[in-house]
Formats: sequence, C-alpha cells, structure tokens
Amino acid sequence: MTAVHKFKTKQLRELRQKSKKDLLKQVDELKKELHQLRVAQVSGGAPAKVANIRTTRKNIARIFTIISQITKQKVRDECKRQKKTLLPLDLRPKLTRRERLRLPNELRFKKTPKQRRLIKKFPRRKFAVIDGDTPLAPKVKQANIEAVLTQKKPANRYHAYLKQKRQSQRVLLSRRRPIKNDKRAQKKQQK
Repeated sequence: MTAVHKFKTKQLRELRQKSKKDLLKQVDELKKELHQLRVAQVSGGAPAKVANIRTTRKNIARIFTIISQITKQKVRDECKRQKKTLLPLDLRPKLTRRERLRLPNELRFKKTPKQRRLIKKFPRRKFAVIDGDTPLAPKVKQANIEAVLTQKKPANRYHAYLKQKRQSQRVLLSRRRPIKNDKRAQKKQQK
C-alpha cells in the first residue's frame, strides 16, 4: 500500500483527461484502500495510517467532483449543439432565489403611461444641503442654490418661472423704448 497524499493540481489536470471508466476504477482502488485504513484504525494500527483516512476520503470526493463536472460539461455542449434555449435546472446559474425570480431588465424599469405622466409633473426634488455650522460666502450659497434649482428641464417649475420672468422683463423693456413716430417726442426734439 502506497502513502496517500492530497492530489496536486498537475494530477487533477491528468484526471480530467481520463475517461469516466478509468476514474471509476481509481475510485474503487481508493475505496479498497480506505477500507484497509479503517480496519487498521479499529485494530489499533499506526497513527500515520489513521491520519491518511481523511486524505483518502477527500481524494475520492475530488474524483467524483471531476466526474460530475465532466458530465455536466458534456450535457452543456450537447444542449448548445442542439440550440436548446432552456438548460436543465442543475446546469443553470445558481444565483439566489430573488435573482432567479427577478423580472428581466427590459421589463424591470418599464413605466406605465400614468407613472410617466406623474414623473413628468412631479420630478424628484433636489435640495442644496448647506451646513449651518461652517459659514459659506453668500456668493457660494447662491451659486449652490442656482446650480440645483436651474436645471433646464421642461418639468422644472423654477426653470419655467425664470423663463416667464425673463419674458415679462423683455416686454417691459420694449414698452419703455421711445417710439419713433410719437408726436410728443418729435415736438420735444424740435424745441
């Protein structure tokens, strides 16, 4: 009986190249070895043999893992070759239950017409947060407030208010200008 060691990465690569029959033969050999180690444990054998039980069990598990990985990969390839859209449940990504049941991205953020209207009428408000403990220059405060409130969106009420205010100022300025055909203005100029 040889000394049992944990499989190295090189050995694991070699195991992946073997066929399923060869792997199952190796599992049988390891199981026989494990049986002998357990007998030695019961009969009070050397502590070195008893310590090898764990590594033998783990090696058997490693081989079974490789076998399952190989078979799953073959099934994946077969499904891909047959162009199946749905994979068997054990081949699908595990994720969490919440992630599996979540809506697809194209439907997740879709809004109803009513929701769209409400968002347009009542956009999310943004406030300039100014800490009262640290004094800011008045110009900086004003710039912060304007930066937050004056975003050029048609739904922004402050923007609409500013637009209306500018228009009314333009109208007032245009009325104040002297009209060239005004008779009173012409008489004053002649005197």
